Amino acid sequence: MSKMVHIVGQLGTRQFKCSRGAEVWGCNTAVLKYGQLTRLYLMDHHKYYPPNFAEIVNKWGGPVVARAEFPGIERQDRYPLQDAIMLSGRPYFTSSIAYMIAHAILQGYERINLYGMYRLPASADYMAQKPCLDYWIGLAIGRGIKVEIDPASDVAKPYPWQPDLYGYQVQRHEHIAQHVLGAVVGTIMAIPTEFIHVVDDAVTAGSKVDG
Repeated sequence: MSKMVHIVGQLGTRQFKCSRGAEVWGCNTAVLKYGQLTRLYLMDHHKYYPPNFAEIVNKWGGPVVARAEFPGIERQDRYPLQDAIMLSGRPYFTSSIAYMIAHAILQGYERINLYGMYRLPASADYMAQKPCLDYWIGLAIGRGIKVEIDPASDVAKPYPWQPDLYGYQVQRHEHIAQHVLGAVVGTIMAIPTEFIHVVDDAVTAGSKVDG
């Protein structure tokens, strides 16, 4: 049997059915939703979680992979960031799910099933994360890993206003969507950007990635 992991998002249902013998990984509050969860990822600063979250996780009792030490959680390991970056040679992770896909690659999983994540318009707030997810899915496939994606997800698909086959299909009103999107991106780019580095509880200003 091939080594398989289900990576589940917040848009799935409690009735999710996993393959026998497969791992089930989730992030953040997935621990409250999926009874089948076998590993939990916490890639945000602990201040963004409910005050009693460590107690909830400890009661669950499964293994945790965290960005940094999460106060109060008894069973946790640090995410192997540098190893994950070395997979592609670039620091490109814009979501917890991207980190999880990279970790599955590092740990030798042969099949990755993505379920319950990124559905438009419900996931419009996470629109900027889609290219990174697509990138890591492609990297996994390029390494011979079989990736299965929930059909309801918009991951690894063109945006709804784009044709599936550029040059072979035309979307009559695509130019309107592209004009609106271009205006929005232009406005966002005009906003001053300052990246800060959060290591445990220390916060420092600097470039995107320290050497």
